[in-house]
Amino acid sequence: PIKNHNLFFEAVAVWVKQYGQAQKGKVKFLVIGDGELRQQLEQLVQDLNIVDWILFTGWRRDVADIYDESGFGITSPLAIKKYRAPRPRPVTKSRISVSI
Repeated sequence: PIKNHNLFFEAVAVWVKQYGQAQKGKVKFLVIGDGELRQQLEQLVQDLNIVDWILFTGWRRDVADIYDESGFGITSPLAIKKYRAPRPRPVTKSRISVSI
């Protein structure tokens, strides 16, 4: 999977262990969109015990509004222009490389 959701969820699990109690109810990580991996990703979120922190929104027509309300984003290179369009904000992305 090119977006590497697993790595993101593992990072959230580390963050929750370190900061989760102090930030409970203040932070929610949104996964916007849908696809063939959704059930697997939802299971991983359960396995990592981060269900309270992750919200799978499915497909949304109001993505620009969601982006506008977010404090930061982790997005794919294809979506970065849409994410930054409403107003500049911090964003992280990574170059995807695969070696076999």
